Amino acid sequence: MGVCVSEEKIVTPQSKKIDSEMKALAVDIQQTIKILLLGPGESGKSTVFKQMKIIQDDGGFTEEEKRSFQEQIYNNCVSQMRAIIEAAINLKIPLTKKESLENAQHLMKATRDVVNWTPELGNMIKELWADPGIQEVYKKRGQHYQLNDTTEYFMSNIDRINEKNFMPTEEDVLRVRVRSTGIEEAEFTFDKKVFKVIDVGGQRSERRKWIHCFDGVSAVLFCASLADYDLPLREDPRQNRLTEAISLFGEVCNSETFLQRTLIFFLNKTDLLVNKLPEHPLENWRKDYTPPNSQDPTENYKAASEFLKNLFINEIDVDRRPLTSLYSHFTCALDTKNIEVVIRAVRTTLLQGIIKDFGL
Repeated sequence: MGVCVSEEKIVTPQSKKIDSEMKALAVDIQQTIKILLLGPGESGKSTVFKQMKIIQDDGGFTEEEKRSFQEQIYNNCVSQMRAIIEAAINLKIPLTKKESLENAQHLMKATRDVVNWTPELGNMIKELWADPGIQEVYKKRGQHYQLNDTTEYFMSNIDRINEKNFMPTEEDVLRVRVRSTGIEEAEFTFDKKVFKVIDVGGQRSERRKWIHCFDGVSAVLFCASLADYDLPLREDPRQNRLTEAISLFGEVCNSETFLQRTLIFFLNKTDLLVNKLPEHPLENWRKDYTPPNSQDPTENYKAASEFLKNLFINEIDVDRRPLTSLYSHFTCALDTKNIEVVIRAVRTTLLQGIIKDFGL
């Protein structure tokens, strides 16, 4: 009777050692993993970029780096209060206090681009923010006029910002709004693995620069805001921000350039979505959405977020890009712990992809 020889691979200590060395080699071949950070304007991608600096190995902002954001914080405070005052004029909502009118007139005369911050200016902003008329105008933000998401945060911290020796905190740095223009890149190390992240401006005028960043990209990290379903685009008030983001996501996913690249999808600003849904029901803006028959905010959030996620996913041409190459995460870019967990998961995903590409 013949002897049957099994074709099953015999695993020996030596073969295990070789496999381990080959996997290590595969990872070492790409010492630096290049990630392209894309998304429309105000999606939170630049905040994600800042978070990477904080949560990387031995990360964080130096005192000098934090101080460099001081002027931008001052500018945010002035520009956002000016926007509220302009809206009050357009909406014909009167300010309640006499001194508020004087403060508003003074603030509107301030230089628009570069702010010469003084304690008097800080006090004017504080007094204006306390005016009931200003608060009424603030509640009408969104459809009637546009404000940064972090306006209330900085207005609530105006006393600290107005201190003589004001030093921005890391939270201030995360929240300050700086319009992304051009290309910003940096290397971050997570568990001794180096990632080169390239953040490209998300406004329409900046997107033509994306093509210069394609070479050697291992993955695309696309950010979109879940809370923009009721907001118009800053560059084109006729266009809805969510519609713009979905269209852009489809372009990126189905682009010939990115078909062979891993796609990481951050559905961002979950905190804003939770707070927005009760006052701005999603079904008022998306007639194809049916909310759950529930008063539970958590259940309503889950249903809305999954619906919004599927609007993006449905843009993918699955005949060209399998959904297995897409990794999506619900995120709050301002939450360092949340982003740290997600970034660690992204790191694992990308390293596993490299090993798989080498057939190991």
